[in-house]
Amino acid sequence: MSELFANMPEEFWWGVMLTASALLLAVQTVAMARRRLARRKRQRRSRRAYRAEERAENLLRKQGFIPLDEQVRQEWTVLVDGQEEVVELIADWIVESEGLRFLVEVKTGEFGPSIRYAATRRQLLEYRCAFDVDGLILLDMNTGQWQLIEFPEVSIERSASSGRQS
Repeated sequence: MSELFANMPEEFWWGVMLTASALLLAVQTVAMARRRLARRKRQRRSRRAYRAEERAENLLRKQGFIPLDEQVRQEWTVLVDGQEEVVELIADWIVESEGLRFLVEVKTGEFGPSIRYAATRRQLLEYRCAFDVDGLILLDMNTGQWQLIEFPEVSIERSASSGRQS
């Protein structure tokens, strides 16, 4: 077999190298195009979410809520194999109505605004456990509708040192 390759003319090897180079270039071009498309998709999604959150304040006010804070950061400590792990959560809005405080999660897109969408449901459940609020609101910016979300079986126990987050 090695004799077969040893007797190949130089043009053959140049052809092999050119073909391999062309294939490598094609693979790199496709990979670069995929990354560019993915980046554009993320940017569009981010711009849409940002615009929705800007519109959300007006919508919340029209519905009788008083916006207290937006992009609210909260550190939450969870135990992983007995070791404390601190994670940071960021809620879209904290609002007030009739003396009660609500965390508002603003969603856009086809699936996000639905409690049936697992990622949204898990996010709201996490927020319910981590934030000291009286309730959760899921705000669908596609329709302008909001829903009060409750997890009846979740008992939230607060320590004496736990204060309201804003």
